[in-house]
Amino acid sequence: MELGAFSVSLAVSDVARSLEFYERLGFVSTGGDADGGWLILRNHHTTIGLFAGMFERNMLTFNPGLDGPSMKFERNFADVRDIQNALLLDGIELGEQADPAGSGAAHITAVDPDGNPILIDQFDQPDGVDGLAPPELPEPPMPLDLGPFTYSLSVADLRRAADYYASFGFTEFRRGRAGERWIALRNGDAVIGLHVASGDGNTLTFNPGLDDASREPLHEPFATVEEIEAVLIGRGLSPDRSVDPSGHRAVAFVDPDGNSVLVHRPD
Repeated sequence: MELGAFSVSLAVSDVARSLEFYERLGFVSTGGDADGGWLILRNHHTTIGLFAGMFERNMLTFNPGLDGPSMKFERNFADVRDIQNALLLDGIELGEQADPAGSGAAHITAVDPDGNPILIDQFDQPDGVDGLAPPELPEPPMPLDLGPFTYSLSVADLRRAADYYASFGFTEFRRGRAGERWIALRNGDAVIGLHVASGDGNTLTFNPGLDDASREPLHEPFATVEEIEAVLIGRGLSPDRSVDPSGHRAVAFVDPDGNSVLVHRPD
């Protein structure tokens, strides 16, 4: 099942304050309405949305018919109504549903076993427009390549969560060593991690030194965790030393709304 472009929609209290934080991480605004309380940000192939006062929890967001890395519309894709039908047949409970007899723009919603909202939102393609990214992305005020993005979810039951996301077309492609309780799942360009932990400890995770597409180690120079940490400290951000990277090369920061941002170089 192809779900389209993947992003995380962050529930924030102050868009301007959050924008300032994420600009220091190398993100740039590519769309939205700051006065209306929302912005779309990009850093290389990673997309996040900032939404003030629109929902209570961060939301996994998918856009059928939109290619994630390029943000260009696709000609052949799974329509949101076909995705809806497949999920219902697989026993997934949906909140908002699309009109099965409709066409064009529509959306559906779901909530995973750990309470994470999921939005699958299909857009109409405006005439003469081939994508949602500007023809030329604006230069970030503070460019920084953090590496590929993973949204890491805290779950109560690893197998239950993995089975749930399997219904959305996610398959396991990486697992922790013996004794570690985490797995990484993938659907196209979307990668999510599942780790056993209590509470809402979801983390925006970046992996410098890995290739965006294959997630294999790069054979070319890249910014190391230590270099990224030094740059971000120089930009006025303070690392969260309470995060234990378990011996891995990692550093964490916390955004204005308490979201943990982890820069992690896997072994």
